[in-house]
Amino acid sequence: MQQKDTSTADCASEKIVARTIASVDELEAIADQWRELARRQGDPLSYFQSADWCLSWCRAALSANGQAPELHTQTIWQGDQLVCIVPLMSERKYGLNTLVALGAPESQYSGCMIDPALTDRTVVKDWMAGLRKNSPFDCVLFDDLPASSALFPKTQASGIMFDRDNATMVMDLSGFEKPEDIDASMTAKSRKNQKTKMKRLARYGEVELEVLFGGEPRYKEALRLAMDWKRDWLEEKGQPLNADRNERLHTQLACLPMEPSTKDLPVQCAIM
Repeated sequence: MQQKDTSTADCASEKIVARTIASVDELEAIADQWRELARRQGDPLSYFQSADWCLSWCRAALSANGQAPELHTQTIWQGDQLVCIVPLMSERKYGLNTLVALGAPESQYSGCMIDPALTDRTVVKDWMAGLRKNSPFDCVLFDDLPASSALFPKTQASGIMFDRDNATMVMDLSGFEKPEDIDASMTAKSRKNQKTKMKRLARYGEVELEVLFGGEPRYKEALRLAMDWKRDWLEEKGQPLNADRNERLHTQLACLPMEPSTKDLPVQCAIM
């Protein structure tokens, strides 16, 4: 695995090294360490920076158009241990070379994963400052960066400002430990609306509810049918979905792994 060293600093007895990962193969090679970092870090809004989400997006992009995304993912290592990752890629649009979150536009928010044991975060701050001074990009876009992200104070310290009034809705399910908790939190009005919809469906035949997990053949079939319905509905509304994006999204979601024991299970279930 070839990686570019961009900065170093001493921390305790081990060096902190920042490296840029520029290929999907390199990203695949650190998948296990990436998942281990996910278990250690504490940001509840980081699923779209996870190995499962980002790598499945890369594979789907390659399958859809034959081209791998141009990665510029930033990693920080303390010895042999991955202690921080900022999944990023470049996107060329309207004549501009833009640095965006890996997985855009499907990834719902930007962010990073960082080990809480990494107390000396000078290297993160230096990297953020470098984006403004010697970046090869015309624009750096951290779309929908949650205030809980470790990147948020670093962007401000680097002179990157946010409009605090520009709040957007993100899928924050961090308050739920399992999918059943989401159902239990439904209001009486929501439950009533749900029952009404089920009664309407029952007019066309018996309705049965069954949970299908990601990766299963029947799940893939149901997903294809649901996305075809969504595509037809959008076309009726005069908002057709780009064919390449539709196929890429189906490929990704159909193969997105689902781990019943993970803390991200509510988010995974909501996506699927």
